Amino acid sequence: MKKETTKNLIYFLLTIVAITALVCGLTRLYASKNGAIHRQRFYEQKEDVDVLFIGTSHAYAGYQPMELYRKYGISSFNLSTAGERFAVNYYSMLDAFNYHVPKVVVIDCHAFEYGDEKNDHEVPTRCHGVFDGMPMSRLKIQAIQDVLSDLPDTWPEYYFPLYYYHNRWVELERQDFEDPVLNNYGKGGRLFHGVANAKPFEVIPQEEYEWAGDLSCEYAEKIVQLCKEKGIDIHFMCIPFPCNQETQRVLNQAQKLADEYDNCYYVNLMLHTDEMDFNFATDMADLGSHVNLLGGHKVTDYIGKYLSERYEFTDYRSDDPDSVWNKEYRYYTTYLDRLRNDCEDYKDYLANVYSPDYSFAIYVSDMAAANDDGLLYKLIKKDDTDSNADADALTGTYFYSNMNGETKEIINPSSVEDTPFWTDYADDYDRNALLSIAVFNNQTGELVEVTNWSAGGRL
Repeated sequence: MKKETTKNLIYFLLTIVAITALVCGLTRLYASKNGAIHRQRFYEQKEDVDVLFIGTSHAYAGYQPMELYRKYGISSFNLSTAGERFAVNYYSMLDAFNYHVPKVVVIDCHAFEYGDEKNDHEVPTRCHGVFDGMPMSRLKIQAIQDVLSDLPDTWPEYYFPLYYYHNRWVELERQDFEDPVLNNYGKGGRLFHGVANAKPFEVIPQEEYEWAGDLSCEYAEKIVQLCKEKGIDIHFMCIPFPCNQETQRVLNQAQKLADEYDNCYYVNLMLHTDEMDFNFATDMADLGSHVNLLGGHKVTDYIGKYLSERYEFTDYRSDDPDSVWNKEYRYYTTYLDRLRNDCEDYKDYLANVYSPDYSFAIYVSDMAAANDDGLLYKLIKKDDTDSNADADALTGTYFYSNMNGETKEIINPSSVEDTPFWTDYADDYDRNALLSIAVFNNQTGELVEVTNWSAGGRL
């Protein structure tokens, strides 16, 4: 009888283990990869995280940790998720500090715009981006019950995410089955397609601010106080995006906190677009808020310089190709290649090919120049003129040494056949193309690809 009881107990425990493993496996497969995987990789990182980025989709598009590593050697991570309110930021940071205590936190100001909201009232499920990745703990329960205090019926789906995701099997994509590392190609930073041709606007002084709402200000202050307790400096930053003066005044609420706390600083990057060579026409992925790859490079480069002038960071760069960071960088560049190959418009492609890893040449036909709405001119000439370019001024071949390199006009012929440069790539060049773009690897000098484009996309 005793043996039978023991055997039944073992079977019962094995069944529980099997069900738990199945539930965990299905949850990992079905869950959205936008937040949970990034957070898991943050937990697993053995190297110190010296700079932690927190905020909304503005922040995960604008701050690229792998670019910060490449140019400055700084170890950073981006834990931002879409539509993240300051209340969610607060609990996200409480959880993150259990694993890494950074020297500096850079937080996105955009959450001030959400006023008296602890969660997204229109899309409360956005909280899954943070809470799904957090391990079950007293802190997670407290966070769910506080942030979603007005939505208690939703609590179970945060305690047991499979309850929320169980129907997602019909939406599974390639990335759901891939190595999780490939889905965290940039230490939490994410890259946006698109060239929005946004218009510049008048920026007000950052000292002009107005009350952003009780809850936003309450949790923003909690965040500053938490950082002060941990000995962390916090920098509120506003990434460039098209917005009116009323919105700017709300975002500038960060200045009040910077005036009151000695560990808090506010940098409105919209006041530094000239220093960044930031162009709203070419560097925005959409008209609403997000920078594209080109804009993200410029923002990150500015942040790296800004932080390096104020703090001493360990330089993690190494000549060892097997170093952890160099392996991560290879994953990142693999994703950049995939992103570039997915481009369906030559203007989008041009914004994505500006990279320190590549040089490239462009041939612009007279037809492409004649039909340009001004955006192609801005992308190639790096000229922010608001009028359409003269076709004769745009037609020709140009060479770029890298993203910040000098634009060198090789020749300005009437036809590509007159361009000596392109005779080397006659087999790849399509004479019916509006544009032809040759991409080269900066390290090896080898040709990566030649793409030919019509108004409808790739030829």
